[in-house]
Amino acid sequence: MNQNFEKLDINNNGFDFNDPGIGKIILLNLSFILIALASIFIREDRYLKNLFYSKKTTNKNYTELEEDVRAESERIDRSNIDQLIPSEPLLVRNLRKEFKKGGQRFAAVDNLSFGVESGECFGLLGLNGAGKTTTIEIITGEQKTTGGHAYVNGFDIDSEKLKAIRSLGYCPQFEYLPEFLTVNQALTLFANLRGIKGARVKRTVEEFIYAFKLIEFKNKLVQNLSGGNKRKVSSAISFIGKPKIVILDEPTSGMDPVARRYLWNVIKHARDMGITVLLTTHSMEECEALCTKLGIMVAGQFQCFGNVQQLKSKFGKGYSLILKCKTLPSMNDSSVDLLVKKVENFVQENIPNAALKDRQQQTLFYQILIDTDSNYSIAKIFELIETNKQALSLETYSLSQTTLEQVFLTFAKNQSEMVEAKNSVVNSNNRIKNDVVYNNSAYNIFYKSTVKNVRRQFSKYSIDIIYFLLIFDHCLSQLVFDDVSS
Repeated sequence: MNQNFEKLDINNNGFDFNDPGIGKIILLNLSFILIALASIFIREDRYLKNLFYSKKTTNKNYTELEEDVRAESERIDRSNIDQLIPSEPLLVRNLRKEFKKGGQRFAAVDNLSFGVESGECFGLLGLNGAGKTTTIEIITGEQKTTGGHAYVNGFDIDSEKLKAIRSLGYCPQFEYLPEFLTVNQALTLFANLRGIKGARVKRTVEEFIYAFKLIEFKNKLVQNLSGGNKRKVSSAISFIGKPKIVILDEPTSGMDPVARRYLWNVIKHARDMGITVLLTTHSMEECEALCTKLGIMVAGQFQCFGNVQQLKSKFGKGYSLILKCKTLPSMNDSSVDLLVKKVENFVQENIPNAALKDRQQQTLFYQILIDTDSNYSIAKIFELIETNKQALSLETYSLSQTTLEQVFLTFAKNQSEMVEAKNSVVNSNNRIKNDVVYNNSAYNIFYKSTVKNVRRQFSKYSIDIIYFLLIFDHCLSQLVFDDVSS
């Protein structure tokens, strides 16, 4: 102890690197601070972070696209984006997102391009796995793009994310609500987050509680609400602050018919106020009621694009004929097949331009094209079927204009066929790979398994790394200080 006091002298420099100076500790702390600041700068700076992330450029084959989809893609891709932004708050340009599965890369979103004008409700339709959710996650900034751009109110969601999301309201498919707050408290929280100040907060919350029929639940905890009322709260949050663009991902799922209709009126009112709405849903009735324009996605790309009546006229030409054969419990599969075959032969011989689109057990689905020059009319087809109903053993039948749901099911069937074909190709490739021995060099193994992983993980967990460095710095500084004191 006396030796330590002998070292302390008023003439000694306290910042000296030798004992008892603290120069080593200060230098060590400054080094870690510089490393932390450099890491944050590289992670957040939109130019330097391209060292860890770069977009791919791919050439779009316009000839493979459907006519209306090609026209929309060419309009967006070949126009000056600054000229489109004033009238179209939401723009997607050559958007692409790839994932890796089973050692192979596939495109969940395949060079998608479209624009949504102010006051328009755009329906984004497709089966599960078509790419709808991935597209929405890119637009909301939850995922990075592999290629292309998404513009929200004129701001690129990749390079200007903070500015873009200020103009965006989002109702996700699954609730992410503060469960231990009441409805009134939750709406108040998000009103404040939206930048609403003072007395306007209370007035705004009361307006939304009234507009979304939540008056009797306003003092109830969110976690105790039913699924339909939780969807109301999520939808209300997305409209708070009157954002320029609102994205609604299946907003009416779990709602009763009355609540669903009321929410439709709210969406229509928002659309009339000039708010741009992007809607995903599996309800074709909802699309017909709300959407001014829609696109059906298959394998990451639109297969059709336009308004509801345009799609019905183009892809649902003519009429839909549904025939259901009457079967008995005692009939086996072969007997049912013979009965259905009899009906098929009758339709083929007596109803011209009738194309069999689908068969589900004993039910047949036909599409009938009736030309203006044709001698056949709807009345004649009804008379023909009614006359032969008993002879064909028909239980029920219907003849109607092709619905939007039937158009959707046609594209859905195409996606199922594409998936089956793709799976067969993948399985074939896997069998070939098992028969071939690949001579991977040590460099390729090291690069693929180490360098890429380190670069990706550092970009993803840079903040965690900074925390670790600061804790390590504190512990190391404490050890050095203890050593100097002793």
